[in-house]
Amino acid sequence: LKMKIKNILITGSQGFVGKNLMQLLESRQDIVVLEYNRGNTEEELLEKIKIADYLIHLAGVNRPIDHTEFERVNFGLTKKILSMLEDEEKDIPIIFSSSTQVLEDNPYGKSKLKAEEALLIQQKKQKNKVYLLRLPGIFGQGCKPNYNSVVATFCNNIQRDIPIEIHDPGKVLQLLYVQDLVEYMVEIINKLPEKENPVTLGPLHEISLENLALILKEFKKGNLTDLPISLDLPLGKALGETYNSYVEQ
Repeated sequence: LKMKIKNILITGSQGFVGKNLMQLLESRQDIVVLEYNRGNTEEELLEKIKIADYLIHLAGVNRPIDHTEFERVNFGLTKKILSMLEDEEKDIPIIFSSSTQVLEDNPYGKSKLKAEEALLIQQKKQKNKVYLLRLPGIFGQGCKPNYNSVVATFCNNIQRDIPIEIHDPGKVLQLLYVQDLVEYMVEIINKLPEKENPVTLGPLHEISLENLALILKEFKKGNLTDLPISLDLPLGKALGETYNSYVEQ
């Protein structure tokens, strides 16, 4: 029996989530990954769209120097992709990495919400599903410290004895482990399940900034007995794996 090859276009494949997703897909014989990143041209994007069977749209900015970048990239690129799909008369499943910040009144959240709205209009026009994943704080291996993940910053700084700042120790973070996220994306590709938008993601973990810092400091000391969280629990295990990935070789 001949294996059916799936061409999956991943935008932003060189970002934090993209790299973890690519790693997971490496071993799959039935998948060809098409990458679209900052260095690529619109012509290249179009060529890849023409042969794509699935789209995982991860490209976006969340800390631009100029706020107009939010609109241009987060909404503009989505709009461009949708018009290319329309021109090519392509009806393919789309997974979009949105953000829980769509509910907040900031330029990043607003640009993601506009992209979501454009994708929902697309959903009405096509048979295949659009999956809007509203991501909370994502953490895990390969996340850039001092950028937008407090877990990455704490891991990096504690590991290197750089002081960390905590303004609100009791603040509770909502976190999703990157491995759980990318496995879920692959499951969508495999099964194309019926899902309501925005798609509920899990397992979500909650931890206060104070406890997060405490756990990572204990990891640094090599003391794994008095932790406020068990290392057998998914969050404890994920934090251990994440911290170890920042330990200097």
